[in-house]
Amino acid sequence: MRFFKFYILIAFVTAFFSCKKDSNSITLTPNFYIVNGSVADSAETLILFSSSDTVIYNVVISSTYYLSSKALITVGVSDESRVSYNSAYNKDYEPMPTGAYSFKDTITATTTSVYDTIVVSIYKHALSADKEYMLPIKIVDADGNKIDSANSTIYLHTVNSAFAGIYSSSGSKTATR
Repeated sequence: MRFFKFYILIAFVTAFFSCKKDSNSITLTPNFYIVNGSVADSAETLILFSSSDTVIYNVVISSTYYLSSKALITVGVSDESRVSYNSAYNKDYEPMPTGAYSFKDTITATTTSVYDTIVVSIYKHALSADKEYMLPIKIVDADGNKIDSANSTIYLHTVNSAFAGIYSSSGSKTATR
């Protein structure tokens, strides 16, 4: 019986100290980022036009965790990001003209999904074929939630090239734009 009381005491002490809060605990605060945004692989964000005048690009925004309530996520064009990119990678992208693109600048993140999509339309007729443009889209506000600074911008860009243009079905270049 004495050993039984000793085991009860040990179990109680173990349970008491195992309930102590860990000072290095993990917080489950949502952190917003752009899934398909990356500086390292800018080939994935290269906008190539077919014979159509409009290219549609889906920017996927995600949260690391489900939200406890809805949140209004705001995105915008970040010319500072273009300037930084040009400096870091020794490029000379020009800002994409305002009339060359359109997208909805807000989405409402819900409690039932961690992904949302912003549809970006880019119009070839508003761009010069002999210039390289960049459209950096950045998460500006996440309704009080955190924003992952390393993955909050996507760098959509065009490239001028001797091969750029409109081609016929036989492979002959018919126009430069």
